[in-house]
Amino acid sequence: MERQSHIAPKVVELRPGSRIRKDEAALLEGLVQGQPGAREEFYDRYAERVQRVVSRILGDDPDLPDVMQDVFIKAFEKAGTVREAARVQAWITQIAVHATYGLLRRRKRRSWLRHVPIDRVEERPCSPPDYEGRQLLEDVFAILDTMPPEERIPFTLRFFDQMELVEVAKACDISLATVKRRLRSAKETFMKYAMKNSRLAERAKKMIDGSE
Repeated sequence: MERQSHIAPKVVELRPGSRIRKDEAALLEGLVQGQPGAREEFYDRYAERVQRVVSRILGDDPDLPDVMQDVFIKAFEKAGTVREAARVQAWITQIAVHATYGLLRRRKRRSWLRHVPIDRVEERPCSPPDYEGRQLLEDVFAILDTMPPEERIPFTLRFFDQMELVEVAKACDISLATVKRRLRSAKETFMKYAMKNSRLAERAKKMIDGSE
């Protein structure tokens, strides 16, 4: 079990000349001190960001609410470790990435993919046009499910959430060189299978080329 570190009050620093909003620092201090309404306000402010990051990685996943809850529980526990209020968004993004990584590491392959080779997960009929977008997402996440979490997460942050490489490195808490190496491997995997799917091939190429 992870050893709980002591959280001292009033650790948020407002550095001279910074553009930190005072209400941001006050909100963090409120979390540390357990002020009424601080957790609710923090959740309202960052829930959309956390949901976007997690859903980019997991897709339309039934575990999304649980991951969201885990992220904010961890954020509330660790609020006292934030030294600069301007870094809150990057900090909670990193927590979201780590929580999602943990889920992917624990999870077994989805039952419908467990006994089906990825080479056979290509196209399935989707005549009604209303279902085309949904089918594309299913095809994309069928490919993502074949990737190890350490490649899947940087890939989705970079190409789905349009993060800069430096931001991806910070969110994943790894070096820029490691991000680039993992992205190369993930792109090879993704394109290998996407090119076998007529619905995905052209879109995948444009997505990858457009983010280079």
